[in-house]
Amino acid sequence: MAGDFLRELPSYNKENFTKFSADSHIKTTSCKATVYIQTKDVEDCLPQVITTDKTNILLRYLRQQLDVKKKRTSANLQEEPCSKMPKLDYEEIE
Repeated sequence: MAGDFLRELPSYNKENFTKFSADSHIKTTSCKATVYIQTKDVEDCLPQVITTDKTNILLRYLRQQLDVKKKRTSANLQEEPCSKMPKLDYEEIE
């Protein structure tokens, strides 16, 4: 039963692999791997501990955007008022 199902698949036909050469698909890279070179001596500092943030990335993003918005609005409130006066209608002047 399974043999009948697999009979006409392309991998069953050995001629499909006559032009395949495993050596031709190996690519050699001439570029070197990136290496980190330490420029500062940090022996006297406390050891660094890598931790992961358990909060959802979407919640972190939304909180950051809220903080940016709060900073922007507080900066706008602290600015000095404009020296220009608003334009009044002619009727308001009389």
